[in-house]
Amino acid sequence: MAAERFIMHIHKHRIEEAKSMIDPVDLEKLPPEYWERIANAQFPEDPKWGISYTAGTLLFSTIAFWLLIQDENGWQRDSSVNYSAVGNSIIIRSTDFPSAQ
Repeated sequence: MAAERFIMHIHKHRIEEAKSMIDPVDLEKLPPEYWERIANAQFPEDPKWGISYTAGTLLFSTIAFWLLIQDENGWQRDSSVNYSAVGNSIIIRSTDFPSAQ
């Protein structure tokens, strides 16, 4: 499953492998600061992520998800980027970054 592979790359800090799964046009939506934050994030052995848009998952055979990142308050949903696994690739459904507008 693409979402699971992507999450494992992120959790093991294999950032380039994770980025290679994202559609090149979508990859341009994320600034270098985002990837620096991901590279410096603490992740557990047991990957954590959240599924969003369950109806879309069932209707369109996609899995929409967010990363969960640990901070001083515990596990928080990183809602700055909403990903979708479609087939073997990852697309970016939405992002808070201005470059994506």
